[in-house]
Amino acid sequence: MWVKDFRRTIDYLESRDDMSAKSVGLIGYSWGSEMAPIALSVEPRVAAAVLNVAGIWMNSTPLPEADTYNYLTHVRTPTLLLSG
Repeated sequence: MWVKDFRRTIDYLESRDDMSAKSVGLIGYSWGSEMAPIALSVEPRVAAAVLNVAGIWMNSTPLPEADTYNYLTHVRTPTLLLSG
């Protein structure tokens, strides 16, 4: 549902004349960075992404259609990964 809301937000930006939907970026921090591969792999309108303190939670076993690992190889968006 979060990815659906993200995509609807970009749809809304495209409908506005004062916004440029061609220069949408994604900034993810911690859990937002973990969910970013799902959003980036299904949404081609994101121009760039910055992920800070990204990681993958190892203590959960999500369904395959919601598992971040299954989306990692499908991301084509230029992404900067920051970690410390």
